[in-house]
Amino acid sequence: MASTTAPTGSGAAPAPRPKRRTFTAEYKLRVVAGYDATPSGEEGAVPRRERLYHPHVIEWRQAREADGLGALTDHVRLATGHTHGCGTGLTTDE
Repeated sequence: MASTTAPTGSGAAPAPRPKRRTFTAEYKLRVVAGYDATPSGEEGAVPRRERLYHPHVIEWRQAREADGLGALTDHVRLATGHTHGCGTGLTTDE
């Protein structure tokens, strides 16, 4: 049986980590609107077409209903675990 692990000591550098996708607030609103306009029973086509997970759309809809466009803005997660909106800067005074 062939091994599925990479050989050790080969000198090859590991593959770089993939970059996470980011979504603009306008994109999120467009996806949620398209999802809401889709006939019942066919909603799953929207996340598949956009290559998203269903919970993304549900989370974005809840954010839109709670706070509108402001809740859909991009956020940056710091190593400390605190989340800040991109417009607020990345430093904390804690």
